Amino acid sequence: MNYSKERGEDAQAPLRIIGYARVSSREQAHDSQALDQQRERVLTAGAADVLEDVLSGRDSDRPSFNRLMEMVQNGEVDEVVFTRIDRLTRSLADLTQCIRIFQESGVNLRILDQDLNLSTPTGKLMANLLGAVAEWEADLLSERVRHGKAYRRHLGLASESAPRGYLSEAGQYQLNQTPVLCLLSDRPTTKELLAAKSNEANALTVADIAQDLVALFLETKTTRATLKQFYEQYGIRRPRQASKSSPRLSDSSERAQSKAIEILYWTESGLRNWLMNPVLEGNTAYLRWIQRGKRRVRSTEPPEIHTDTHPEQALISHEEAAYIRETFAIYKQMGGGSFIKEKDGLEDQYRPYAYLTGLTYCYQCGSRCRTKTSKKGAYSYFVCPHAGKGCDNRKSVPKASLEKDLIRQLVAKSKSLRRQAASTKSGINSTKAAILANQGKSQAEISDYLQKNAAGYKDLIEHQGGQEPTSERLEGLKKQLDYLEKYPLYNPTIAAEKESIQNQIEEEEKQLNSVLRKSAGEIIYEGDRLVFWDTLPEHYKVDIYPRIIERLFVQNGHLKQANFKLENPEK
Repeated sequence: MNYSKERGEDAQAPLRIIGYARVSSREQAHDSQALDQQRERVLTAGAADVLEDVLSGRDSDRPSFNRLMEMVQNGEVDEVVFTRIDRLTRSLADLTQCIRIFQESGVNLRILDQDLNLSTPTGKLMANLLGAVAEWEADLLSERVRHGKAYRRHLGLASESAPRGYLSEAGQYQLNQTPVLCLLSDRPTTKELLAAKSNEANALTVADIAQDLVALFLETKTTRATLKQFYEQYGIRRPRQASKSSPRLSDSSERAQSKAIEILYWTESGLRNWLMNPVLEGNTAYLRWIQRGKRRVRSTEPPEIHTDTHPEQALISHEEAAYIRETFAIYKQMGGGSFIKEKDGLEDQYRPYAYLTGLTYCYQCGSRCRTKTSKKGAYSYFVCPHAGKGCDNRKSVPKASLEKDLIRQLVAKSKSLRRQAASTKSGINSTKAAILANQGKSQAEISDYLQKNAAGYKDLIEHQGGQEPTSERLEGLKKQLDYLEKYPLYNPTIAAEKESIQNQIEEEEKQLNSVLRKSAGEIIYEGDRLVFWDTLPEHYKVDIYPRIIERLFVQNGHLKQANFKLENPEK
């Protein structure tokens, strides 16, 4: 239909024709040249320019599509050309709205494959019928995708899309060994080596950088500090994400390299979600995301987890993953107000007594207490949010005073646990001392034995029928060493492997003995002196207090009750 007669004085002017082309994915655009084919056809049909999108037809928020509709409504175009009606949209509701806007704006819609004319009732009917068919095809495709994903879950296969640092190949997650960059310290030292591309051998892979990110987070404990050090280390001055309008790459190798480079660009929320992904600890997660209308959102239901599907490709251990999840849970509990943001080159710092935030509750009404600061900022305190509004617990609790009360209760609890452990061990040690005396051992030897076998938290746990927390990795290393020890003949390779495993065992035991890796009961057991708690660094308290304390109940300006997280609920 030619609308030039409706343009008054410009009736003899040439039609302003714009083409529109769309494919759903980059791979579709490059591997099948679908976008190139559409572009060529609409240009041949008379389009002066072509607007293009690489997005699903169900997505109504497409940059070029939005620009096209804006041009139509502003009278900047007389005719729009595209190859098939599903290139415009796969939603019947969206198609109906588009047709209405085209008609109201006096713009002709030309569809090459169907040769439709919207000026006739038949043309409008056919457009709506074709739109309904396009929506039906999209629904069928979605259903096939759902069935395919259900089948992959049944087989325990990896998802088609893998988190950064990984590739999904043959239904398995594999660490991405694509070279990304070579640090200046590792680059070739001579022109000959540079010409021979020897730097490729020294290049860091995507997996190397992913492992570096994990190590930095375990060291710094916050996403902000992790990314700050990461960008400084790799010389990234202006980190940013690639946009939807980024230039198209010509071949699959370039696209793979572009995908690999994504490991260098992060947001804080993106890094947090990545660290929490079960794939990093060797598990496969399904149903983490669901389709809600046209949007893909995180499911409110727990995902379906298949454990240890690729343990050899794990970036973090199960213990480290649990620690990371616990760290983020603590930060969520404390809230953003517990941090002093980076300023003037200083690192993020915790506000004083931030580790008590989220743990303190009103003894009378059970509400979580709010944190407040005095007018001059001299001190901070907790107060019940309902004080004077139905709750009689009106008196605030200074945070410094609350911690002193808490430490006194922690020391008292520690001494109580030690008395219980000594009581369970005394009978065993008395019997062993008598046996040693009968064997003719000296008093010094007996005292040395008793000192080495003094009561500990392990004895208390065993007496209560529990089991002392351990490390899966440590147990696995010990089994490997035990297996190699049974080899009857000397073998240099086996001897070297045994030495390596022994060193790993010692390092793991050293980490387990760190206060940050101990269980709640172990930490309280060790804290039988005031100096233990008074000298704990601030960042240690942020890690430890939420792990050992369930809730603190305050009343009339003091700590009324402390509930601790012990392994045995009866203690």
